[in-house]
Order: sequence, then structure tokens, then C-alpha cells
Amino acid sequence: MGDKKKMTQQEIISRIIELEMIVTEAVSKGHMAHTQDEYQPYREELKVLREKINFMSEVIVIEDLSKYEDYLTVGKLKKFLEKHPELPDDALVLTQRVEDKYYEENGWGVVLKESAWYETEQEQYHPAWCCVKYNNDNNLYIDLHY
Repeated sequence: MGDKKKMTQQEIISRIIELEMIVTEAVSKGHMAHTQDEYQPYREELKVLREKINFMSEVIVIEDLSKYEDYLTVGKLKKFLEKHPELPDDALVLTQRVEDKYYEENGWGVVLKESAWYETEQEQYHPAWCCVKYNNDNNLYIDLHY
């Protein structure tokens, strides 16, 4: 299996149209859909692509970061590191996992940035809340919400 490049929203829409045309043409020629027929992979791919489009269209994009003044800043990060000189330079920086429900149900937005890894992909970011240092290890933890 080779590396699969993530599709842009426009590429997904184009592929949906292409698949719909294939399936519609078969139905217009009298084909009756049933499980495991030669068109089943097309129908499965259509289902997955439609779900991706629905998710993409529901993402809230943060246009103005100025209202995030209570969140982590470089200055706050520097002060935190000064306060914890015991953190070694090779300490890991770990981010807190946030459940999808915060974005899907609670209206959290994201900042979209062109991906450094895929030419046609956009990465989603959310402002970090604060730094955390646990007494039992020497890693830096970043909470994404309070």
C-alpha cells in the first residue's frame, strides 16, 4: 500500500461526482444494487466521501485570535520555563487530547494553516490554554482547555 495523499474538499467533491455518474449510469442500464456486486466498492467510497464533506463543512474557522487573550502566549511560555529550570532541553512537549465534541457540539473553532506535510491539505489548530509541569517527570505538558 502506497502513501495516500489527503484530498482537498474540491477533490472529494469531484470524486463524489465521478462515482455518482458511474453508479447512476449502471442503474439507468437496469443494474440492481445488491451487496458484494461490482459497484459495492463505489457505494462504500461514496459513503465515506460524503461523511468527510459533511465534517469539513461543519468546521468553525477562527478568523480573529485577539479574543484569545487569556490563552498561552510565547511570553507566558517563557515565564513558565524560567519558573521550571529543571526541565531539560530534550524534554518532550506534550499536548492534551481534546474530544471532538468540543468542536462538534460546543462550537470550538480552529485556525486553518496550509499543511507542511501535504500540498493540498489544511491543518487545524486551536489556541493552547496553559503549561503544566507534573512533579513526577521532566516533560512539558500543554493543556488545550481549562
